[in-house]
Amino acid sequence: MASDPRNLLTGSREKKLSPDKLPMLGKLADDIADLTMDAFRTRLSTPMQMRRVDIGADREEALLAKLGRGALPAILHDPQWGCNFAAIFQPDFVFTLVETMLGADGGDAAFAETRAFSTIERSLAKCFLDGFILGVNRGVSPLQPLELAFEKFDARLDFVTLGGRGEEAIVIRYRIEALSRGGEMHLIIPQRALARLTAQLSELPTSAQRRPDPQWAHDFEERVTGAEIGVSAFAEVTGYRLSDIAGFRQGQLLTLPAQALHDVTLTAEGRRLFTCELGQSEGRYSLRVAGEYDAEAARRNKVQALGF
Repeated sequence: MASDPRNLLTGSREKKLSPDKLPMLGKLADDIADLTMDAFRTRLSTPMQMRRVDIGADREEALLAKLGRGALPAILHDPQWGCNFAAIFQPDFVFTLVETMLGADGGDAAFAETRAFSTIERSLAKCFLDGFILGVNRGVSPLQPLELAFEKFDARLDFVTLGGRGEEAIVIRYRIEALSRGGEMHLIIPQRALARLTAQLSELPTSAQRRPDPQWAHDFEERVTGAEIGVSAFAEVTGYRLSDIAGFRQGQLLTLPAQALHDVTLTAEGRRLFTCELGQSEGRYSLRVAGEYDAEAARRNKVQALGF
């Protein structure tokens, strides 16, 4: 007989809370990140990415003590759930957030001083927290209605209880990246909150439950990977005027600059795939793949070549 999924989070204290037994928890964590950025993106002055790094578990008080030192912890509460969540912002997260929201260009050195957070830094962290709370509520509510609200920033985590002392909790580690720097925050969900979600989080995704016919999968893969697709390569050359191009004649030889041999783009079906170098191999012209095509780098190089 199948075990009750609620038993994953209840019973004796010797039984550890394991994220591996909640296969849908990772998807929920990723959904929260996406929904957070949807809610917060309009407040940014420069692009920022947010992603889930990993998920772990430990005793509630151990997580608060380990992650709260030098950080900016926020306590979130929904009275209907009878417990608290904690969002803990590490200093590098707050400093990255401030620069991203206030229009920095990434040219300044990363801030590394150990000090209390300023009023402005706390206010901007609260702006992000509003979007994050919205993301958590929207991510969880399809499973169980949730209306978390900000309660307070609280640095005295020795006196904070989320679910219950001695109980396990899940911690989801997130990272933001912008302006060639980044920082981390942690969402701590207590055991008694997860007890309301284990039935849904324990179910395998539909895609994992269905197994396609092995012969069909093999034939499909062979046909797709074996399809023939034409590729082409080209190099962009500057220095010609319109009058020069209008005077081109059949059989005319054009001298390519040395840089053109190292800046060839390989395309397939109209899509730019790789940057290559032009050379010869066994008496034939050949291409050596140098790396994946970077549209932003190509744009910068073109601007520099034009002298802007």
